[in-house]
Amino acid sequence: MILKPAKIHLLDPGPLDPASNMALDEVLLESEGWWLRLTRWDRPCVTLGRFQSWPQNSSDESFPQIHPFISSQFVSATHTFPTSSSSDETESLPAVRRVTGGGSILHGEDLTIAIAGPCPSPLFPDRSPGKVATQISQVLGGLLSPGIHTRGGEDREKEMVDVVDCFQRRSPSDLVMEIDGETVKAGGLALAFRPGRVLIEGSLHRGPASRPVEEDRSWMELLMQEWLGTEGEMAEKWQTDLEDEQADRVFEAVENRFGTVEWNRR
Repeated sequence: MILKPAKIHLLDPGPLDPASNMALDEVLLESEGWWLRLTRWDRPCVTLGRFQSWPQNSSDESFPQIHPFISSQFVSATHTFPTSSSSDETESLPAVRRVTGGGSILHGEDLTIAIAGPCPSPLFPDRSPGKVATQISQVLGGLLSPGIHTRGGEDREKEMVDVVDCFQRRSPSDLVMEIDGETVKAGGLALAFRPGRVLIEGSLHRGPASRPVEEDRSWMELLMQEWLGTEGEMAEKWQTDLEDEQADRVFEAVENRFGTVEWNRR
């Protein structure tokens, strides 16, 4: 079977609310070609794994209190994405559910990325979640720092299903580093599949000190060149506006699912 090379896109639509960010990732999963996306947040928030139970916050004091993100004030004529939650909660963070698996992730100071593309493909000939996650982790680790590597070992994900915080879970594909003799998780991945496609969402710890967006973009460009350089026609510049059809689909997904209590709280 000969697989046609796929077009490669670089996407940075700027800071979006939690629901729009997760809806956009799903749209990219169902789009054609490769998409390397820099995900930015308009507020601190938490994302929940697709099959994760709603966390019992009182039992885990190390993780922030959360409430379901609820979107309001849609303006369909201009595709204006919601920028506020209708919830009056002030002592907790808004939470939205992802289409990918895994546990809860606190966003705001992390480097968040999304990669969507063909699977199977020359890069991902096997649709095994473990193999896809380990392969991309090895690539990311090599680009981030010589001291970061994949955890390896046995898959213990099933043992971690009741652990709320994704960064307290252990998976062979975790990006880890050694600090004072201890193995510390520096980044994690969550995956979702559709026929012929895969979505990889990544969260990488980098502390409270933020970096200029240009540095994050440069890092993503390096990822595109070194990892996807032979996969098809590479993007020459960053795309900051969504295609009209994508914007329509994001708006619809937020209004019907990602911005509702029914999707986020269950």
